[in-house]
Amino acid sequence: MQMSESRKIEISVAKITKTLGITTAVVLAAGFVANYYIYHVAKHADTKMASLMQRFDLGFEPSIPNFYSALLLLSCAICLCIISSSKFAHAIKWKKYWVLLTLIFFFLSLDEAVMIHEMADAVLQRKLNTTGVLYLAWVIPFGIFAAAVGLIYLRFLMDLERKTAIRFVVAGAIFVGGAIGMEMAAAPIIETVGPSSIYHTFTQTIEEGMEMTGAILFLRALLLYIAQIHDDILVKTSP
Repeated sequence: MQMSESRKIEISVAKITKTLGITTAVVLAAGFVANYYIYHVAKHADTKMASLMQRFDLGFEPSIPNFYSALLLLSCAICLCIISSSKFAHAIKWKKYWVLLTLIFFFLSLDEAVMIHEMADAVLQRKLNTTGVLYLAWVIPFGIFAAAVGLIYLRFLMDLERKTAIRFVVAGAIFVGGAIGMEMAAAPIIETVGPSSIYHTFTQTIEEGMEMTGAILFLRALLLYIAQIHDDILVKTSP
């Protein structure tokens, strides 16, 4: 017996997307201002005001933007966990792919929170002595991993409803484009001028903006998909 309409859980994806979009814009603007103040206004990076601004700096970890990004990725992981549980409960095709996606996003959230790729970068730079667009050497293993995941999930995406597949691909392209593509664009600037360059401030803001936007779009896509497979959850597409 289906649950009555009054007992359905209602989620407004429009309100969630709008709220997250505004929050992202505020976080990015504050991060840009903080980074500019630290490197171009403050007399020293260790002054009290500069130290405070570091908590809003997009390139400083741990920070508010860093925590916000980790929460976005964790939200995606939780949604994927809900979907995975449903797939296993009904022994549906591709269930292991959903589980793997869940684990990937839990890892991405953890990486954002505890700086795994930054720690790996220090080791890889010493070992490989990379320069230019590969100066931040962590993009090599993470880029290979992203490409491998894309290839593995081709058939999975083709089997999804067309609208859902397009949403997933667009969100993933924006996220990876920011996380790896913009990081590679910023690498020569960091190598030759350093993080104090205003050009790095711009590339860093674009990079973090793309990552956050990609995560929000993926979260939106997951909420819409959850509504399709759960009769007791109603996702509203309008405010």
